[in-house]
Amino acid sequence: MDKDTFYRNLIRRYRDGLATDEELEVFAQLLRSGEIDAHLAESMDQQLYSGQGKKRTFRLTYTYAAAFILFCILGYIVFYYQRQGHYAAPATIAGDIHAASNQAILTLADGRRVKLDATVNRISESGGIQILNDKDGKISYYINPERETAELYHEISIPKGGKYQLALADGTMVWLNADTRLKFPVQFNEKQREVELVGEAYFEVKQPVDKRKGDSPFIVHTREQNIVVLGTSFNVKAYTEEINEVSTLVTGRVKVMNSKTKQSKLLEPGQQSIINGTKPDIAIAEADMEETLAWKNGDFVFNETSIREIMNQLGRWYNVEVEFNGVKNYSYNGYIPRNVSLLKVLEMMERTGELKFEINNKKIYIKNKMPM
Repeated sequence: MDKDTFYRNLIRRYRDGLATDEELEVFAQLLRSGEIDAHLAESMDQQLYSGQGKKRTFRLTYTYAAAFILFCILGYIVFYYQRQGHYAAPATIAGDIHAASNQAILTLADGRRVKLDATVNRISESGGIQILNDKDGKISYYINPERETAELYHEISIPKGGKYQLALADGTMVWLNADTRLKFPVQFNEKQREVELVGEAYFEVKQPVDKRKGDSPFIVHTREQNIVVLGTSFNVKAYTEEINEVSTLVTGRVKVMNSKTKQSKLLEPGQQSIINGTKPDIAIAEADMEETLAWKNGDFVFNETSIREIMNQLGRWYNVEVEFNGVKNYSYNGYIPRNVSLLKVLEMMERTGELKFEINNKKIYIKNKMPM
């Protein structure tokens, strides 16, 4: 076996969790020497391609020749901390916590609450409305056009530790992140389509089929803004506990309006608007699309992301609380698949940074490491 083949096999065994103690020691020595950097880059390039063949734009930075490069693929974690890391014992944890799963509560017009899971296939509703729920975490609305439907509103609520998809009656698709609520009419009228959002969602808005009836704009209302669109895909992040509401346009064109000041601005693809509840203006910035859409694509992506923002995301995804104990506002860069357990996330962060994590009763305690 030549050296290149040996390195590739060693990386693959480490990636798949099959490496022996002796192989792990060899792997660590090769990491420190930098001898397998090219093979690591090759493996990461293979992983960081999407299903459509588009390369992920996530950036890894290397600050020192001896920087500790850690990577894991397919069920492990790629994570890098900008400061030179200190190796430490794994995070302390009392019982591991699994990643978010498909779970939601649907509140019907009559107040009934239906727990959505794999055991629920069909939800009955009057007036020619069919509501179907599939085992993959998607609920769909179908309307009989030959029957008149009363103006009814439903609300879908995604708890912390959950996620779900929704196909509205007009064909618009919505991906709902953890700790999110969306209120929507069962059937839209011909003039406009309006929904109310708290939390984070990604929309792919269906264009009206019959142009003779007008454009029928799609409007998303949040606490601080109204977003007016036609056929467009975009992401809205509007959590009540966060001071900023951020709307990011992927395709098409949208108008964002501050609901308090009535100021409005148009977004072009690749731009995002930021509305701060304490300021009158709408800020426009170029979006980091990889980081913004990571949650929808099943990843965490961090690019100079503060530890507090990271913990906000982990808290919602794993349904845990977080307590900081005198921790500075460190920033991280990294890529983490969202299907790994919380233990794996925290272990990797602890090994590559200057913070220590403990979990007890679904609460993460964060503190600075003791000097070595």
